[in-house]
Amino acid sequence: MEHNETEKRRVGIFPIYLFGFIVIVIAIGIRLNMGESNQIKVESPKAVEKQEREIPTPTVAENPLLGTWRAANDNGSYQYIDFQDEKYLIFYDDESYKEVEYEVITSTAPNQLYIYIQTSSGLQRIPFGIYKIQGDTFIWRDSIEAYSNGNDLPDFEMPDDFSQDVTNFKRYE
Repeated sequence: MEHNETEKRRVGIFPIYLFGFIVIVIAIGIRLNMGESNQIKVESPKAVEKQEREIPTPTVAENPLLGTWRAANDNGSYQYIDFQDEKYLIFYDDESYKEVEYEVITSTAPNQLYIYIQTSSGLQRIPFGIYKIQGDTFIWRDSIEAYSNGNDLPDFEMPDDFSQDVTNFKRYE
């Protein structure tokens, strides 16, 4: 008979322990929520989408370099340069495609364009050429291969003028 009473007391005490545990968990949760500055907030996809839309996107009027430019090659094919935004450009033709980060230096005359290429020795800043925009024409002179340095890429120099090897790209919609 004593065994049954002991069992009843244990069973009767269990809900009290469970209730106490739940109260402690809730109290800890409330305490943690009071320090909201340390909390990571998960926002709905619509809220994130709205925030992304609020970031101003430069327009062609603000940056005439933006958009796709096309030039005809001697063999009848085309090459393209697509300035996606103020950070990435894509250059491609019928056989190749490359997306890279770019940097524009407009404080020099003529404007300079650099690209960043990942090599075995790290991210390399490479002179890509000089350019000017006249109406709907992007006039570009490629950088000059100076010499091979034994690395992944040869060294390039920025040209000073548009006296030779100029490519005229037309704005392409």
